[in-house]
Amino acid sequence: MSAKANRISRILGIDFETANRTRSSACSLGLCVLDFPSGEVLEKKQFLINPNVQFDYFNTLVNGITPDMVKDAPLFQDVVGEISSRLIHNTIVVAHNAPFDISVLRNSCDVAHIPVPELNYFCTLRLSRSLLPRMSTYTLPAVAEKCGLSNFHHHLADDDAEICAKIFLYLINMCNAETIHQFSLRSGVWFGHTYADGSYSSCHKTREPKIDLPDDDSDVLPECSPISPNENNPLFGKTVVFTGALCGMPRAEAENIVAAAGGIVGKGVTKKTNLIVCGYQDPVALKGHEKSSKLLKAEQYAADGQDIQIVPEEDFRKMIQ
Repeated sequence: MSAKANRISRILGIDFETANRTRSSACSLGLCVLDFPSGEVLEKKQFLINPNVQFDYFNTLVNGITPDMVKDAPLFQDVVGEISSRLIHNTIVVAHNAPFDISVLRNSCDVAHIPVPELNYFCTLRLSRSLLPRMSTYTLPAVAEKCGLSNFHHHLADDDAEICAKIFLYLINMCNAETIHQFSLRSGVWFGHTYADGSYSSCHKTREPKIDLPDDDSDVLPECSPISPNENNPLFGKTVVFTGALCGMPRAEAENIVAAAGGIVGKGVTKKTNLIVCGYQDPVALKGHEKSSKLLKAEQYAADGQDIQIVPEEDFRKMIQ
């Protein structure tokens, strides 16, 4: 495939604001579409969302959104299509602290029982830490100032989305890159991807930046899947699903370890699942059953000949040491 065919044509900055600490409480979505490489703002919008949950005073203090403002707003499932409809023309999605925004997207889709939009994304927080070293802080305003950008209202979702997209434009131009693979190789940060079933691979650092690569006219760039710093890691390239309560660490931490190792975190057991990690099986949560539905499904797949490992939490912790 030619480099031209893979070339980024648009940058879609996204920013979610939430009503409380739960990641399924999206109350606002900001979008900004930039043309690449010109940087022209093609579109900038903010959508209020009715999360149908209790608002936390602290969140309202930060983002200024109150229950009255969203009482007549559409639900999340009626707004998420605004992202999907803009994933055209080799668009790359960007967010500052993308683990938060991608988590809001995934969890909100899960609560609404709808597929997650499939997209490639970069985290400008991760990128700026790699490409703009020795900053004392990497908040969105600080990184914006470092990139010569200012005059925006932080925590106003559409403004945050716009400034994030412009930061990405600044950083990709630093690396003289035109495709997501080229940028990943030169920045040392690999892009993430979301899947319709809620699983994902993270945007993660793979190496030190290599932005002194000579320009070349090669038409062929590597067809890469996300690269881990250590391809010999037992989690590399594996789809991992967790079931039960983990005792040694929060599940979110375990999921981040899998993603950083180049694995894919799955929400449910499918024919693509390679590893299921079993935590404590709470009898109350199981409602009289001996095993969780995930574990039963994994055992059935294993009995049918699928190459799937079922390991206790203790063995998982040994794998990541």
